[in-house]
Amino acid sequence: MSELERFELAPELLGIHVGAYKNLRDQWLDWADGMALFGPNGAGKTNFLEALAILLGTDQTLLLAHPRLAPVTTNGLGVVARVSADELPWGPSTLLPANLPIPSDLARRLPALSRGRQDAAWWQAIGVGGGDSFMAGLAELALPVEVREYLESQSTRPVIRYRLVSFAFQVTDRLEDGDPIAIRVERRFSRTLMGFCPPEVVKRLADGLPDVFAPLRTALAAPPTGPDGYLDILALPDASEPPAQLEWLPRSRRSGEVYEHLRSRMEAAENPAERLAESLADLPAAVGDFDADGRWWAHEVAAEAASAELAVTLDHVRVQLTGDHADLEFLDIRGQEPICIGHTRAADALERFSAGERRWVDEALATAARAVDRFAARAEWQANLLDKLDEAAVIESLVGVSESVQSLVSQAGFWTAEAKERLLGVLEGQLLAAARERLSENGSSFGRFLTEQSAGLSSLRPQTVVRVFDEPESHLHPQAQRMIAVALDRLRLRGDNVVLASHSPHFLDLPEWRLVHVQRTPEGTTMSALAAADLDARKALAGQMGLTRGELLTRMSLLLIVEGEHDRLLLEELYGARLQDAGVAIIRMHGTSNLPATAEMDFIERHLDVPIGVLLDFTRLEKVDDNRIPTSHLHAEEQALRHLRRACRKNRRPMTYFGLSRPDIVAYLNEDAIRVDEPGFPGWTRVTREFAAVSGHLRQAQPSAERPSFKPWLEKRFGVDLTRTDRVRQVVERMVQEGLPAGAELTKVVREVERKAAAGRWPEQPAAGPAH
Repeated sequence: MSELERFELAPELLGIHVGAYKNLRDQWLDWADGMALFGPNGAGKTNFLEALAILLGTDQTLLLAHPRLAPVTTNGLGVVARVSADELPWGPSTLLPANLPIPSDLARRLPALSRGRQDAAWWQAIGVGGGDSFMAGLAELALPVEVREYLESQSTRPVIRYRLVSFAFQVTDRLEDGDPIAIRVERRFSRTLMGFCPPEVVKRLADGLPDVFAPLRTALAAPPTGPDGYLDILALPDASEPPAQLEWLPRSRRSGEVYEHLRSRMEAAENPAERLAESLADLPAAVGDFDADGRWWAHEVAAEAASAELAVTLDHVRVQLTGDHADLEFLDIRGQEPICIGHTRAADALERFSAGERRWVDEALATAARAVDRFAARAEWQANLLDKLDEAAVIESLVGVSESVQSLVSQAGFWTAEAKERLLGVLEGQLLAAARERLSENGSSFGRFLTEQSAGLSSLRPQTVVRVFDEPESHLHPQAQRMIAVALDRLRLRGDNVVLASHSPHFLDLPEWRLVHVQRTPEGTTMSALAAADLDARKALAGQMGLTRGELLTRMSLLLIVEGEHDRLLLEELYGARLQDAGVAIIRMHGTSNLPATAEMDFIERHLDVPIGVLLDFTRLEKVDDNRIPTSHLHAEEQALRHLRRACRKNRRPMTYFGLSRPDIVAYLNEDAIRVDEPGFPGWTRVTREFAAVSGHLRQAQPSAERPSFKPWLEKRFGVDLTRTDRVRQVVERMVQEGLPAGAELTKVVREVERKAAAGRWPEQPAAGPAH
């Protein structure tokens, strides 16, 4: 593998373990590059985001989040990631002595020195003194060949578990008004190398392996939570840096905070930018009259980065330079001429935007600050290597781009960042080749890391970035929510990992995203990723209810289960607008006896956070609720409903039965509407009286017998065919057209359903506490 190829492998997150944080206990979540958390308020979605911030958050994230964070216990949080082999201990023979003193300023500038000393101490602790690589060092332990071969197979792109041992922070600087503007964060992770499906021979040998393999013995006795198929194998040295960086604005920043953050990043970038500009000016064939002043380069980078993000979140806002110190100008570009909205330096810069707009302007300016940091890191190593390039190759490359660069400079009237970047663009291949050559001067990982850090080449090492958004729908109308949802998906497709928590259907219906249901149960808070079967059930349920897949998870106040298609037809056609306004969604169960066996019902039970109502006809509610009656003595539909009731009670979910006294919902169709086609219809009073008598005689003769089916009996006895849906629909349409009412009892039950939907809340909101 070439040195450049090493830089192209970013860490890959595999999962997060929350052992204990606020209301979250022992929750493992497989990772995906796009994850949307949903669930009721108070379940713990924001708590999970806070746990992520503690594990992975940047200093800026933790600066904003620290007032809300709770203490963490040792090993209470963890992350598993597939990382570079350079994250394994460096070869013992390549390291400095473990007891070598390192000056603090040198340790800050070259962290590889501290890590090298720590790795040396680890090798010393396990009794190894030689070896120029990780595997060569382990060979000193005289491990069985089967164990060595297995370890080697797991070390090319190792999977490492990081457990948070300690976490501390300290605010180091504040604005005059007291707002914190700088923080120092200290983390320490214990680490173990994990292995996929260790062969049986390795498992059998585990008890005889050295103490460094204690994690394997522990995992074989009681496998810890983690990615499927993986076990902890051996203990590694501790680490201070997580495998990814998390960016989150957990609260709205004030204008002064935003300006100060951006100003500090621009000031830090000015020196590297000027050095790079001077290096460009010193090239053997600088194009035209090159201006070596690089002071505004970082400002242009910030404006471009902010505008690029706003182009997909608030496409009517653009950012441009003002020429003043660390100041950017906001423009509204919806009209024929751009209109100035304000400047970042103004005390009310963000207040000039609406609540919905302000958040995304704030996010764009945070992105701009990160872009400036990346630019500064790149400028440092490029400035160091420009004078090392071959003069003839440089001249050839610059001549080829001379005309287009001169055109840019002429149009702008000065050397823009774009013109400078175009020069660097044609030299990129040569610069990367020079970086490879510089790194190849050191054969050991320790030596390469020292070279990376001393020459600024560490920025070539790709990072895994996680962007977090809590309730991105806040203060946005539905069309704007759809636009932001698309924008966040673009961030994911661009390469960022994106995690959001939302109550909006627009953020819960993104293709290829993982949906994670967060809910409180009597056993505690759970986090459940929707599996393929769940997604199929969601699609089927949404289709039945006439909702989008996202609306299914967010837009209901009560789920009303009815026995069949005719029940749904009558309710939707006669009372649909009323029920929809009340937030009632209707699903049929194809006859009560089919209820608990369907995948759709399983999805309802596990993932829909709403009360459940069941509309019954002719099923004796007192028998379903009377636990003294054995289940075997219940009819099929009664057994099914008792099963559902028990499942709901287990999770403390309200389940309400809405009973109808007549034998079928069609018995509430208007009699006059039926007589248009069936003039001899005697009316429901006589029909239901005769049916009750027939059913009673049958039960007396055979107590365990099922009641006769009402609609076939109705057709046979009175010649009225209401078995076919088209016939029922015809009667219902006539009722709607002529304003004929349904049976009064059905209208009364619908009012009860509306009241229950208005009053019902499930899960119940927790008392004020740590869950959010």
